[in-house]
Amino acid sequence: MKPRLIIILMLIAGQQQGIAQLPVFDSTVNNLILPSGYNTSEYGAIPKYYKTGKGKEAMILIPGLGFDANVFRDFTEYYRDRYRIFVITIPGYGDTKAPALPEAASSYGEQRWNNSVMQGLLKLMDKERLKKVIIVGHATQGTQLSVQMAVKYPDKISRVIVLGGHAKFISVIQGTPREFSLDTMIMYTDRYTSQKWFKNITDQYFDDNNYSPSVYSIDTVEGRKLWKQVAAYSCPC
Repeated sequence: MKPRLIIILMLIAGQQQGIAQLPVFDSTVNNLILPSGYNTSEYGAIPKYYKTGKGKEAMILIPGLGFDANVFRDFTEYYRDRYRIFVITIPGYGDTKAPALPEAASSYGEQRWNNSVMQGLLKLMDKERLKKVIIVGHATQGTQLSVQMAVKYPDKISRVIVLGGHAKFISVIQGTPREFSLDTMIMYTDRYTSQKWFKNITDQYFDDNNYSPSVYSIDTVEGRKLWKQVAAYSCPC
């Protein structure tokens, strides 16, 4: 059962890869609720991060969709002499717990979980006494969070580095690129993508039609390894 963060990105990612398979649904599955007894993390907190390095400048690394802090291990080892590095895991990925789900009547356009991550980053910066940090966003979601942090809190961010991120998502419908207004995309996600598509979609269909291994790396072995890491994140049922 997958954590629900940015459903619309999954749909568009699939459209951009030209998926022809029909969705596979299971009426016994409800991906819009957490398993019974699931212990959620605190809203607005980063329960797990590690720090390394001894440089003068501080850098915060945000892994992308489905990845935990381990995706940056080689990166941090290479730059540890130049920066003080703080690597977070977005709650719900790796072995961390996700925050509680938004209320059923709320809109995905509120980006409640992403806002929770940003509040957690502000608390982390206060705790570690970080000022004017470099913020690095990795792939989908990590890049969005890093750019949003810079836009909303310019007094706290010195620079933004985007690693493998998308400048903009554009839907491809039957081979034709289509752009929609933000309000339209939010409405469609609230009414259709979440309730009529994602709610009962099977894990296997979701994983098989999300980003392909070749998106993660041109090395087929490494790409498959990274794909498996993303596919592995799930709520313990």
